[in-house]
Order: sequence, then structure tokens, then C-alpha cells
Amino acid sequence: MLAQTGLFSPASPLMPLKVINVLVGQAWYYQQIFRLADDKEANPDLGLLKAVGAYLKDELSRSRRVKKARRRRRT
Repeated sequence: MLAQTGLFSPASPLMPLKVINVLVGQAWYYQQIFRLADDKEANPDLGLLKAVGAYLKDELSRSRRVKKARRRRRT
């Protein structure tokens, strides 16, 4: 999570900031799971922004591969 208290916390009065908090936490945990799946140790020192960047990169790469595979099936 970004913060335990304040605007970026789960207790924030602003719903978009609550959502950001959850999504960033999710990206961080996914990166830890991906590391474990690759027989690497979890990295508790992984920064939140780095985790989000890596997660988005993984998702975009996967999306491109799926689109490419779908185009191949059509032809």
C-alpha cells in the first residue's frame, strides 16, 4: 500500500486515491509472485513505482502477444 493514513490510504475520502492505493499494492504483490515463479527470492525492497512499471510492461507485452496470436489464427 502507498500509505496507512492520509490521502493515499484505504481511509481516504477520495475514491480514486483509494483505487490507486489498491492497484499499486496489487502490482507490487504480483511482481513478488512472478519472482517466486521464476525461482527467485522475493524482493521486499522493491519500490512501488518500479513494481508498477514492471507490471504494466508485463501486461502490455502479454497483450501484444495475444493480439498477434489472434491475427495469425484468422489468416
